[in-house]
Amino acid sequence: MTDNLTVNAQCEIIKYTVTFEDWDGSVLKTEEVEHGSGATAPVDDPEREGHIFLGWEPSEFNNVTANLTVTAQYEVIKYTVTFKDYNGEVLDTQEVAYGESATAPDDPVREGFRFTGWDVGFDNITSNLDVIAQYTRVHTLTYLADVGGEISPADNAVQTVDHGDDGMPVVANAFEGYEFVQWDDGSTKNPRTDENVTEDITVTAQFIAYVATPGFDPDGGLFPGNSVDVTVTCATEGATIGYTTDGTEPIEEVSPTVDSGGVVSVPIPGPFGTQCILRAKAWKEGMNPSQVKTAIYEKGMPDGIGLYDQDSADFYISNALETGPAEENFRFGPRANNWIPIAGDWNGDGYDTVGLYDRAMGRFYLSYGLEGEAADKVYRFGPRANNWIPVAGDWNGDGLDSVGLYDPAGGKFYLVSSLEGAGSPADIEFRFGPRDSNWIPVAGDWDGNGLDEIGLYNQAAAKFYLVNNLEGEGSPADVEFRFGPRENNWLPVAGDWDRDGLDEIGLYDNELARFYLSYGLEGGIADEAFGIGPRHNDWIPTAGKWDLF
Repeated sequence: MTDNLTVNAQCEIIKYTVTFEDWDGSVLKTEEVEHGSGATAPVDDPEREGHIFLGWEPSEFNNVTANLTVTAQYEVIKYTVTFKDYNGEVLDTQEVAYGESATAPDDPVREGFRFTGWDVGFDNITSNLDVIAQYTRVHTLTYLADVGGEISPADNAVQTVDHGDDGMPVVANAFEGYEFVQWDDGSTKNPRTDENVTEDITVTAQFIAYVATPGFDPDGGLFPGNSVDVTVTCATEGATIGYTTDGTEPIEEVSPTVDSGGVVSVPIPGPFGTQCILRAKAWKEGMNPSQVKTAIYEKGMPDGIGLYDQDSADFYISNALETGPAEENFRFGPRANNWIPIAGDWNGDGYDTVGLYDRAMGRFYLSYGLEGEAADKVYRFGPRANNWIPVAGDWNGDGLDSVGLYDPAGGKFYLVSSLEGAGSPADIEFRFGPRDSNWIPVAGDWDGNGLDEIGLYNQAAAKFYLVNNLEGEGSPADVEFRFGPRENNWLPVAGDWDRDGLDEIGLYDNELARFYLSYGLEGGIADEAFGIGPRHNDWIPTAGKWDLF
């Protein structure tokens, strides 16, 4: 340096940015301000819907020493929401911020009306608001029951119904021994539905007592004799009971009468299937007559069983399926014979009687009674000196049983439909079962069609084979089932043991002198087991509807 030098410093004032922003961050104004100087707020205050502008934050920006953001400040506006009743009564008052929702008070109550809501919504408040309660006029329906009944459903017994609407249906249910008469406003509608309701309704169902319906003991069914003693009762004390036995409705002061607990003899004469209709009706002053009681009594009974002793030529028969002595015994046929017993209704009187088959002569000897007299019918059928086995049944549905034979060697049945014309050829020839077997034939109405069909019992396998029709020679069995022990020498029988219109099967054990009967054709355990006859006998079983009354 060769001379003096003067150096002057140069300075520049620092400037800062002041930004004015709205509540949502949008820029309202930007200003550059020198250090230590002040910024100027926007000329116009900003606006925000539903809010009041309060100023800026920070509120001081006159001495700016750094970049600065100034934000607009607001206060939300609050409005008054007033909930009012129908009559202007204030129910609730609430201060609600702009855009918010008011909260409804408890539903108001107005007698005779149903609250339905409010006249305007209040979920986005933007101004002061009055909210008015709304109502619909309602009516009360009250259904009562007098003595003798009740209203159902119970929930509908008292109803609240809008003006002009229909009520819910109700039923006046009469108790036993009563009958609905009417409602006390004169209406007889039942069920009842009140329509277009414009006022409160209160009505009472009225009932009248009925004389109790008579009762019968026994109450119909099948009975073996020519009459049935029926005890007639009525639970209404002092009632008069009239009855008929011809199926007509009893008439007061005309039909014969019986006291409660008295006995009426119901006639059922004639063959099985004869019916009598007993009807009874009861009266008592001041009460409705009873309903008519009806029962049907039919002549019928289960098949009974029988045994035949070839040595003494004695039959032993019983209707009771229980252990004990035979109800009836009689001699039929020569002693010490090897004739085989059968049973059937030979004359159409509805009862079964017995018969015998003499294989040596090829002859049937049939009796129309159970007295042990000479045969009423002798019928030649089959070859002499055969070992064929007899069967009996109604093969054509004419109500008369006829006979048939089973040839074990040929495995073939020969059946005749009529007992006229002895020696005639078979009307039905039906091959069934193996040839040269020792299977034993049975016959019965297995399917309830009114025709008897045939079957076979294999003692070795303890198995029954039954067919339901006599067509289709050589067809397989329709029903097969096992019953009894295998390798037995028990003898099969068939009959309607349970009075269901179907024949079932049974077995007789000669060693124990015991019957085993089944009520179905499914096999399994016997439904009835009872003893009759001496043990270790060689008697032959049979079955039928015996006239022992």
